[in-house]
Amino acid sequence: MVECSLQTVSQAIVAACSQDYVQVKQAEQMISQLELEQNFFPILAELCIDSSVPVDKRRMSAICLKNGVTKFWRTMSPHPLCKEDKDKIKNIALRCYSVEIKEVFDQLLESVAKISRYEFPKTWPEFVPTQVQVIESSMSEGEKLRALLMLYK
Repeated sequence: MVECSLQTVSQAIVAACSQDYVQVKQAEQMISQLELEQNFFPILAELCIDSSVPVDKRRMSAICLKNGVTKFWRTMSPHPLCKEDKDKIKNIALRCYSVEIKEVFDQLLESVAKISRYEFPKTWPEFVPTQVQVIESSMSEGEKLRALLMLYK
């Protein structure tokens, strides 16, 4: 069993971005163990929107998050995400309009689209009002466009 902390997840993501085949394979094994641990996917979501994290690590985190949402979001999946993790991810997802890097935002957009199809309006009623608020606010045009894309997708 692997401890799921920010440091452990970050190390796995860094190794997954390596050019060394052995490191990548070890990272894949580590990620496959971590994805069964509570808090793994919320940590990935935080890494995605953290502008201090290098772009390649943010992109890899976003890809892992998207794959995890696909694999584990539904309650019928072999290892469904707990409610706490889902709530954390949804709260972070409401802030992803601030991600300016297209390849990271595109992956996050796929995750948000899947989550909103599963959750809105029943268990995520704040999704649309939050995006409308972003669009109506005085934020940058890029953020408004990304919020519109989140609604559209």
